[in-house]
Amino acid sequence: MKPRYHLCRLIVTTVMIFLLVSSAGTGYSAAAGSKPDSSSGNKANKMVALTFDDGPDKTYTGKVLDILRDKKVKGTFFVVGNRVKQYPDVMKRIVKEGHALGNHSWSHTELTKLGKEKVRQEIVKTDKAIRETTGSAPTMMRPPYGATSGRVKGEIQALGHAEALWTVDTRDWAAGSSVASILKTVKSSSGNKITVLMHSGGGKRDKTVKALPQIIDYYRSQGYTFVTMAELNGLADNLDGSTPAAAPDTAKQTAPSKDVPSKAANSPAAQNKDKETAANADGSNNRNSGTEERNIHLIYDGTEVEFSDAKPHVDENSRILVPVRFMAESLGFGVKWEGSGDQKHLILWKDNTHVDLKIGDKVAVVNDEAQIQMDTSVIIIKEKTYVPLRFVSELAGMDMTWNSADSTVTLSSKKPAEEIIDEKPADENNEKPENDNGDERTVGDTYILSAPRATVQQAKAWASAKGATEVFINLADIVWEEALKAGVDPTVVYCQAAKETGFGKFGGILDETFNNPAGLKNQTGGSDTDHTAHQRFFSWEEGVQAQVDHLALYAGAPGYPKLDTPDPRHFPALQGKAVTVEALGGSWASVPTYGVEIVKMMLELAQTNG
Repeated sequence: MKPRYHLCRLIVTTVMIFLLVSSAGTGYSAAAGSKPDSSSGNKANKMVALTFDDGPDKTYTGKVLDILRDKKVKGTFFVVGNRVKQYPDVMKRIVKEGHALGNHSWSHTELTKLGKEKVRQEIVKTDKAIRETTGSAPTMMRPPYGATSGRVKGEIQALGHAEALWTVDTRDWAAGSSVASILKTVKSSSGNKITVLMHSGGGKRDKTVKALPQIIDYYRSQGYTFVTMAELNGLADNLDGSTPAAAPDTAKQTAPSKDVPSKAANSPAAQNKDKETAANADGSNNRNSGTEERNIHLIYDGTEVEFSDAKPHVDENSRILVPVRFMAESLGFGVKWEGSGDQKHLILWKDNTHVDLKIGDKVAVVNDEAQIQMDTSVIIIKEKTYVPLRFVSELAGMDMTWNSADSTVTLSSKKPAEEIIDEKPADENNEKPENDNGDERTVGDTYILSAPRATVQQAKAWASAKGATEVFINLADIVWEEALKAGVDPTVVYCQAAKETGFGKFGGILDETFNNPAGLKNQTGGSDTDHTAHQRFFSWEEGVQAQVDHLALYAGAPGYPKLDTPDPRHFPALQGKAVTVEALGGSWASVPTYGVEIVKMMLELAQTNG
């Protein structure tokens, strides 16, 4: 009996070991910080999926597609919803050339910081944009920054997607990365199934474009087969756009897991509910617009506005909407309707600004060129049209504040810099007293649009002497490159960034992960002390581009406002508001000395030996 007992025990042990090894190979649930499978594997079974986030764009996505075409490789593009309709030709090319599409949220915000309904809208709206642009529906969803949780994962699955992360992060997005560092990261990771994270948009991606051919050559030399991420996980790439996807998840630093949405999530009833959610996400459905009437007090230039038959509404995201009649009667906008049926759209105009708004669409077309993302869409409630208050107030060049304690919105007209200057006391010759250093004024002649007043080497030396972080010191290279394209003095940009970030040390409500060198707020805006009111950019390159574009707009640079800009608050009403650095005080920032303080920093930088 003893030998038979030992034989049985040996068989059981062998089977258990085999099962453990098998489950490790398919990667059920390795710890997030663990290394990916490093076994060499059978060459015939080695597969790699090249994935690209943050597109589409007009430059780098096309270059990536060119390389994939020339190398005969398929890729997976996780696209940001609010960029999809800006570049329809790029989107169609992705699908036409046999690549897969993935959902990367609507606004590239951290889903873990949003409520359930907002998470759903980020996904549903992007699906809708992809479907309307390409006729395809993605099967996978990658949360921005890889930030996920059980709740986020549940919402992704409930909407019929697989949660798609990665096993190799090339860090092509990092300011200090290089082609060499990207290749080193790629070559240091191995396994039978690899998902590589790269970027084809959201910033300057020259390093990605240069590294990509070498990455492809390396994996080929190692015997890998190139597949889409969906194929890597046994899924369809792009559905026909009529059926929600249903797929397992893939996790960062692990191979694919076997979790699938429940049958209930994929039932006809659930699918119909998802379609209804998609239809209502833009607010176009009158019955389910997600808004409610509120007793809101609106003070305009010191006088409370009386709303007779149509009261302000607040949507599910706490965005205030006001009847369009208010725009005409109180703010002096012209209002008219054009088109009919589904093509019906609202036209607002005032002075030299002309705005085209389509019901249910969050994109406003300004002066027939610039497309500006609104925080909520124009909707119709009980046969009355409502428009987002924050957008139109910014468009009209007004300040807006909200007091939640008594539900009061205050709108105040902003005065042009010239009017502020005219109100300053001065002698009859308009000359400064000899003992007046002008620190409390917004007057000056330090023009924003100017040739560089210093070199990039001087900037780095100055920042280093001030104890700046290494990231901030290296930021000078990006600033000098981007500012010169717009005709903005890079010294202005760099010194403003130094003031806003504390030479890269931050210390306030923002940190380095925001990639926001100028403290720019998002399109929705909000309190200066609310970090969620500030824009989180994909990269330092994009953050600097947004800062430069915002300064160029303020300065009235030729070609501004721009159609394609990462600046979230690129409002035409800001054009020419402050042509000098000194005039940024009281306009860009409420503190009158804001611009003067930047000028002092500029003078100090220019005197530094580079």
